[in-house]
Amino acid sequence: MSTTKKRKVNPNGQGAPPKKIVRGSTTTTPWRLEIHHIDVDQGDSTLVVAHKNNKVEGSLLIDGGLHKMKPRIDKYVKQVLNGEKLGALVVTHWDADHADGISALLDVKPSDPTLDDVCSIVRAYDLGDAPAWPLDLVKLPGKNAALTRQKSTLKKYTSHGICEDYKDAFDAALTARTRMTAVVDAVMLAHYTGFKDSEVPTVPPVPTGTDPTTWLLGMELLWAGNPPYPHAPTVKCITVNKWVGDPRAPVFTDRRKVAKDMDIWDRAYPIRPSELNDNAQSIGLLVEFGSFRYFLGGDLEVEQEKALCAYLNPNKTLTNRIHGVKLNHHGSSAANSAEFFNHFRPEFVVISVGLNNSYGLPGTLAIQNIEQSQDISRVYSTSSGARTAQTKPHIVSGDDGKGQGTRILGHVIVGVDEHPLGPIPIDVTFRTGNFIQGTQTPDVAVHKYNL
Repeated sequence: MSTTKKRKVNPNGQGAPPKKIVRGSTTTTPWRLEIHHIDVDQGDSTLVVAHKNNKVEGSLLIDGGLHKMKPRIDKYVKQVLNGEKLGALVVTHWDADHADGISALLDVKPSDPTLDDVCSIVRAYDLGDAPAWPLDLVKLPGKNAALTRQKSTLKKYTSHGICEDYKDAFDAALTARTRMTAVVDAVMLAHYTGFKDSEVPTVPPVPTGTDPTTWLLGMELLWAGNPPYPHAPTVKCITVNKWVGDPRAPVFTDRRKVAKDMDIWDRAYPIRPSELNDNAQSIGLLVEFGSFRYFLGGDLEVEQEKALCAYLNPNKTLTNRIHGVKLNHHGSSAANSAEFFNHFRPEFVVISVGLNNSYGLPGTLAIQNIEQSQDISRVYSTSSGARTAQTKPHIVSGDDGKGQGTRILGHVIVGVDEHPLGPIPIDVTFRTGNFIQGTQTPDVAVHKYNL
């Protein structure tokens, strides 16, 4: 079992500061924001980079795909950062296809003679410690046999086991790293007394010695709350642990998933399966650069989307639109509702999805909602996934080698350049080729948008 390191905290509560940056004026030091959707097959990984005069000044890695994606992520991040160290990282939730690649990336031992650790000074943000699923499920009645059969794999593949691997990577590596969310206990988010979907949950007291599960809400993460000038690109947490919106008045969102044997589970264990809905706990991030806004939400679901609609653009105005969206949960129909698109009004969406994945992603309903949107003009994706039957322009960055059977990587990059009156030109490019081996085709400009 890993130990928890004490978090370094600024007086303003937003964590250890990034390296000192010389402040400059917008007219003499142009900035460029890049959002790199790294192709990690069926998973998620996004690198946000702020450039100033073509030099990397700030960086944030969001998720890292599966454990086996470490070489690909490591190579990509190092090439984009061009010698700079990664400033911060975020694990949106404890699913293997989001978190395990980050754990692998952090797992660099100080004794390694070939040490080249891009995460050596990183600030890391996550949900907090995950619930521990019980490992003595054999004590449950026979009709819970499906759960019993999973006993041997629970520790490795549940959120608790994935979280523990992540914490172990911190403990075994360099002390300059800081796990910012080290004192948040995200085990019991709410109490329920009945089984009705309409039941309003009560939030339990914060355990002694820990921060509330809303601790991260409202925080700026790219610069640890200290941007180099007032209009620099920023990345703010707007959902975490099923909480959404303004940290002064957050909204708790949940959907009861009533199990047939819920009463048996409750008598045996204090935590119900519905309260272990890790997807709904995902960290959601709002990227802003002048009037440009972009949203990334991990595996958030419909309930969180509804609260986000009311928080970000309740009146569905173009002024408050979100220009680009990475689809929640790889384009699952458990999210990406028509209401979500109608309120956010994105010009384009990006899907991080694996070719011919077994989950059938992106989902049929999500694609239908995109088709019916009056605002979305194009869809970009790292692969064609399991579905390609849509009529709107769908640009697939990477796919199956045009029938040759060789998977071609495809990374989607959203770029925004500063303008004297604010960041206006938006360009979406894609980068193909086996980036892990350092060979790639030149970036190809796909489309440009203007705010």
